[in-house]
Parts: sequence; C-alpha cells; structure tokens
Amino acid sequence: MVKILKFTYWKDSEFFLGFLNDYPDYQTQGLSKEELVENLRSLLMDMESGEIRHIRDVDHIADELENMGHSEQHELI
Repeated sequence: MVKILKFTYWKDSEFFLGFLNDYPDYQTQGLSKEELVENLRSLLMDMESGEIRHIRDVDHIADELENMGHSEQHELI
C-alpha cells in the first residue's frame, strides 16, 4: 500500500525548505526538490519509528454539527 502525504515547500536562496502538511512543526531542507523529498521521507520514518518523540498531529472533525444535536453552526476553536 502506498502512503501519500502532502507537503509544503518553498525555495529560499539556495535551499528548498519544506514540511509535511500533517506535521507542520517539523521542517527540513535540501539543495534540490528531490533531496527535500528524500529528507521529508526520512523525517517521516523517524517520526513513525518513535525516534522523534512528542509529535503534534493535525487532524479534523468530520461530523456535521447537526449530527451533534445543534441546529446552528458554530466554529470549533
């Protein structure tokens, strides 16, 4: 099974910088976009192996508020 993760990247002078969208607190870099992708894969393996601890995750709530017994919508903060 192939795992597909989105990432955000940008070029800053000579380096490509980026992070996995699910883990925006953990940035890495590379001299090329290809090297950045390799470093992001390595970072993900370190996180999944437990080598990097206390990882903050980004998640979402998919339930509609109506299903929770509310008739009007409110922002969840």
